[in-house]
Amino acid sequence: MMTVKKYLNMHPVSQLLLIAWISYTLAHPKIQTTSYLILILVGGQGSGKSFLSNLLLRLIDPSITGFQVLPRNVKDLAISMQNSHLRCFDNTGTIYKTMSDYLCMTSTGGTLNARRLYTDDDEQSTNLHGALIINGIGNIVEQPDLYQRCLTIYLQPIPEDRRKSETDLLRDFEADCPVIMRELFELISQIFKCMPEVEVTNPERMLDFSVWLAAMERTDNVPPGAYQLEYSEVISAGQLDSLQGNLLASTVLDF
Repeated sequence: MMTVKKYLNMHPVSQLLLIAWISYTLAHPKIQTTSYLILILVGGQGSGKSFLSNLLLRLIDPSITGFQVLPRNVKDLAISMQNSHLRCFDNTGTIYKTMSDYLCMTSTGGTLNARRLYTDDDEQSTNLHGALIINGIGNIVEQPDLYQRCLTIYLQPIPEDRRKSETDLLRDFEADCPVIMRELFELISQIFKCMPEVEVTNPERMLDFSVWLAAMERTDNVPPGAYQLEYSEVISAGQLDSLQGNLLASTVLDF
């Protein structure tokens, strides 16, 4: 059992997929060929989504920047991604079509071209690429195209008798962090060792993550396709949820 699980208040399947996301994001540098799965954390008040986001930042990309609000325009989004491997946008509401398209670009990598300041014809290019955590209370993602690039994790409310202060939790986490990092690096090493021989049984839009899950299956000695199937079912359920928000689509589904 991985030590990090004690900080993950969610269904065991969600724990598994989140550990896969953590190891994948930690193992892949921000280069042109890397595609990142956007992590969506959904939970009500008292579910610990902001605290969990903070822990994930500490594990993958410690930074003084911390949380941010989802930018209103693509230029600010690109600037926020420039000097980080992982960014977290906290307490986000619904992501609408225009920003959804730009987040898709952030996931797989793209370039923004604009006129250079104080010139008429000089062009300036800015990369839009990197790993993201977005958390919120309700159904954040409405566009199916974006949902295919996301891993949505639903957090469970923390029972009152199990709640601790953030100070105590952070102290416990800092004590466990060396062990957690060692376990993650060992998992990454085993996954990379298995990757050349794996079989993808449930290919999804983010194929590299499907390959990662296939290698993790072999690492954990589970039947081929077991983790991939769970990932596919999460995507399918999320796409149905996003369609329910569309009046025409929901009417067709009901019919």
